[in-house]
Amino acid sequence: MTLDGAAVAGVASGIAVHSANNVITGINFANFSGGGIEITGAFAAGNEIFNCQIGVASRNEIGILIQGGAASNTIGGRTASTRNIISGNGVASLFRAGEPRRTTFTATTSGRTPRARTR
Repeated sequence: MTLDGAAVAGVASGIAVHSANNVITGINFANFSGGGIEITGAFAAGNEIFNCQIGVASRNEIGILIQGGAASNTIGGRTASTRNIISGNGVASLFRAGEPRRTTFTATTSGRTPRARTR
């Protein structure tokens, strides 16, 4: 499934998470003027992002934005089916504002092109 923000006016994110224990998987995010995925706030904990492509087909301004006290989130996994590709976004693939405590980034490919490095 693809979420495409090309027709959205103003600054918008593909999915904005403000609560706990959400799982985002198998989605392609493209053309958002904000983050492809935004995880924000003290209640945004225990969320998981797996098997997504963020900015690969068409760029977002930011791939994943984590801010506002979001903590203990998991981005990617160790198996091929749980890895994310976060690439080709404008400002950053991953942007952490403040200190997103205990957020884990595992085997996620990120960078300016789909052939970027794996973290």
